[in-house]
Amino acid sequence: MIIQRNRYNETYKYDLISCCWKRIEKIALSDKEKEILRYSIRGSSINEISEKLFISSDTVKFHRRKLFGKLEVSNISEAISNASQNEPI
Repeated sequence: MIIQRNRYNETYKYDLISCCWKRIEKIALSDKEKEILRYSIRGSSINEISEKLFISSDTVKFHRRKLFGKLEVSNISEAISNASQNEPI
């Protein structure tokens, strides 16, 4: 079970093992990670994103790997789903 306190911008999850509520820390995405997510939502490929942001495709891949690690996901579809549930993109 998850409870959100919008006024305080806090989220809590009930931990069944310890039988108590634990605060869930918000995942802080960098501006570049958010930008890459926005382009991915629109269906842009890695090469298209690199052209739009004027960075190399390797740099886009680097930011995507960091994003996947922060969100604990394995692909861009999961990242989009997870990020859109946690924070407006």
